[in-house]
Amino acid sequence: GIAIPFSIQRQFLETSPQIQQAIGKLKMALELNAHEIDSLCISLQNLILKTRIPDSIREQVDAMMIQEMSGVSRFVVRSSSNAEDLENFSAAGIYESINGITSAEKIFEAIKKVWSSLVSARSVRLRQQSGISLDQSYMGVIIQEEIPSNMGGVMVTTNPIDKKDFRNSYINVSLKSVVHIV
Repeated sequence: GIAIPFSIQRQFLETSPQIQQAIGKLKMALELNAHEIDSLCISLQNLILKTRIPDSIREQVDAMMIQEMSGVSRFVVRSSSNAEDLENFSAAGIYESINGITSAEKIFEAIKKVWSSLVSARSVRLRQQSGISLDQSYMGVIIQEEIPSNMGGVMVTTNPIDKKDFRNSYINVSLKSVVHIV
């Protein structure tokens, strides 16, 4: 697979004055604990989804895909944020991952869906409650080959209720796909 670092998401966000303005409005609403937070998040997500990824970024991703994933026909585009799985904040299932991607154009759409999930109303509010500001939150993307399987799941290697319990692992499994778990 390939990893698209936080810096690429930031570069994308900075290419659009409209997105920058929407981020500014959201930051102000968060500071004031305004009622418009949810609608501002939705508007910002829609702006991210409508904005074309600049050719320079698309070319970088294409080059990485050709180098690392030639011959792959089915992809999963996964979220990877610095604001998840922290000591005092678990974000399992908060950010988007997109399965079943079969074309280059769909990969770019999925990347934007993953990036936009960083500013979903749910994720913004949960991070705010945990003291993680929007300015401290970044989203990377991992693109991997999707391999068909009869089941999927999530393994947690630390007891979520008792952090001192390092001897037990917990596995949630679905007979269909990991998508049904998260």
